[in-house]
Amino acid sequence: MRPVHEGGNPFVEESGLKLDPDYGASLEGDVGKKDDVLSLGWWAQYFVVDGTTNVSLPGRDTISVPGARRRNQTIARLEPRINAGPVNIALGASGEYLEADLPTIGEQNVWRAAGDATVTFAGLKILGEVQHQDGRHVVGFPFAATAAGPGSSKNISYAQVGGDYTLGPVTARYYVSVGIYNDAPMPTGGTATVTEWLHVPALAFAVSPNISLLGELVFWQHNTPTTSSLNDRSFNLTLYAHL
Repeated sequence: MRPVHEGGNPFVEESGLKLDPDYGASLEGDVGKKDDVLSLGWWAQYFVVDGTTNVSLPGRDTISVPGARRRNQTIARLEPRINAGPVNIALGASGEYLEADLPTIGEQNVWRAAGDATVTFAGLKILGEVQHQDGRHVVGFPFAATAAGPGSSKNISYAQVGGDYTLGPVTARYYVSVGIYNDAPMPTGGTATVTEWLHVPALAFAVSPNISLLGELVFWQHNTPTTSSLNDRSFNLTLYAHL
């Protein structure tokens, strides 16, 4: 849960017109300076209700479920930092509570907790993060809902690890993440565990301080007890330009 929207994961919300504009208040600050040997960043946020839009895929987040709303979202994060000369270490502990107001199944209490670590040395950055969720925040994923009830899991774990290295104008990066949806109700009866793996190797080139190109390969695998399929296998080229 880093200070960007979950999008699929990290969750300290963007409270402005960015990835996830919600209605609420946010407090954040630092104890000490980031270049001190020891310092601490902190965030505390409360959102009365969601802003009805974000970058989630259809059916994958509360906001993208027709008729659903995310209410009383409360988020806290602490980030102790160690600055040991050329090596910088940031550790994070985050917690979140929200009410998922879902059609057909009503209000659901959702709790999330996460821990993360980032190490930087010269042009190298390595990070890892684990998250766990208790509570149902969607209706029809990883399985479709039926007349008997939802197909969504109440016990979900996420993890990601990766890093990038910058040399001059070139940055090479590789990240892999996994989502584990435990005890998901199957349409045929019973429950199953579903996993999704996402591999993203990428190469970025800074044309100038204001323009850069990013090329990414995406391999997105979806596994159930009886099937294995690719959600996505693609190459994506993005041009970034800013003032």
